[in-house]
Amino acid sequence: SSEVQASSTTSEDKEATLDKVEHLDKLVTKSDKLLSQVPDTIERLEALEPLHSRASSLNQSIMQLEIAQKQLITQTSNNATLLKEIEKKMQDNLSRIEANFDSLQARIDVVKANQKK
Repeated sequence: SSEVQASSTTSEDKEATLDKVEHLDKLVTKSDKLLSQVPDTIERLEALEPLHSRASSLNQSIMQLEIAQKQLITQTSNNATLLKEIEKKMQDNLSRIEANFDSLQARIDVVKANQKK
């Protein structure tokens, strides 16, 4: 009984070892395929490096433009607010000037009326 158990354990060990060897063989085959692609991949990466560099530079330029655009939008909004305030003050001043002219004309009319008497 112990002989049968020992031979089955040995057989199981052999089978497990064989499975491991087959698995390792598949990994080596797969890695060989990948290793053969490494030089091409490196070559493509090196060829694309200037493009990636330009893309990075372009991205930085776009970010700077976005910041400048936000600043211009804020300044434009501030200028629009100031313009509205100036327009209101000009309208108020125009109303005061008209009132002053009306008052001046009324005084002139009073002086003229007093001179005719």
